Amino acid sequence: MRALRRTLRSSALLACSWVASACGSPPVVVARPLTAAVAGGPSLRGLAVAPSGEVWASGSQATILRGRAGALERRGLPDVADLDVRDLHVIDARTIVALTSGPGALSRIYRSDDAGERWALVHENRVEEGFYDALEIGADGRGFVLGDPVDGRFVLLQTDDYGRSFREAPSAPAALPGEHAFAASGTCLAVKDGVVWIGTGGAVARALRSDDGGRSWTAREVPLAQGRDSAGVFSLAFADARRGIAVGGDYLDPAQAAGVAAWTDDGGERWHLARRPPGGYRSAVALAPFGSPPAAIAVGPGGVDMSLDAGRTWSPVSRLALHVASWEPDGRAAVAAGADGLVVRLELAERR
Repeated sequence: MRALRRTLRSSALLACSWVASACGSPPVVVARPLTAAVAGGPSLRGLAVAPSGEVWASGSQATILRGRAGALERRGLPDVADLDVRDLHVIDARTIVALTSGPGALSRIYRSDDAGERWALVHENRVEEGFYDALEIGADGRGFVLGDPVDGRFVLLQTDDYGRSFREAPSAPAALPGEHAFAASGTCLAVKDGVVWIGTGGAVARALRSDDGGRSWTAREVPLAQGRDSAGVFSLAFADARRGIAVGGDYLDPAQAAGVAAWTDDGGERWHLARRPPGGYRSAVALAPFGSPPAAIAVGPGGVDMSLDAGRTWSPVSRLALHVASWEPDGRAAVAAGADGLVVRLELAERR
């Protein structure tokens, strides 16, 4: 109990350090490289931080990296150099599930039970027009894989055994003509407090919600950029079943700041544009593991932005071009990854 009180006190003080700047200027964030960027290196779009703080990152060239600061080691998939590992999920210290994205059989699911030393192919897409976008698995072992629409419905696979096997979900949501998902960061699919969320784009930007494990769905429009194949909701993050943030925009017009971030506080019934949005298209948003509201960080090719008021307003904190971000379990920092194999730790710095 005493240790628990110390942990809670530490978390509260840490939360205050992030939130204090909401009353004044934005926080100062320092990016400390965990890997060096190398020209021609992999584009990293999958990222997970284990409860131990160990970092896993993945991307093109069948790349999977594992480790800590300055010592990320390759745990790539064997003999499949053309695969793009767009998402991954850490089950425990030794178990990891990885998702590859691409047309037809290039969309696959792999699982490792020995910390990435060996990988088993547990599912391969057999539909020519299929394309997997995102993977999410909960603490109870239940999870989903989202794919672009086939025959008018999004592809939705389900697992009940921590990714050992996958099957079609009971009722995949219908897609509107020209609607699809984005495999930009593996975060257009979210699961929180028993609710499943899907962010879409293309002809329309929507948030799809299921309260019953994928058996039924409701849909609401999100006021982000839409009407083009390159625009829509790219990432969703929820603090609970009611409070969430959506980011995106148009990746072909990355400097356009209109329609790149929205928030909800009623479970997605209504979405509201940010009063002061990020500086352009953002491919991923991540929420800190505690705080009311938790700090939010959004990343994209134009830089990094932070919100301390549940997505209402955003402040630029870095010009680094990044694809994906995830918070460390204690909320002390976030980890982010991008092009050329770059992985960084985003830390709060003291003002001088």
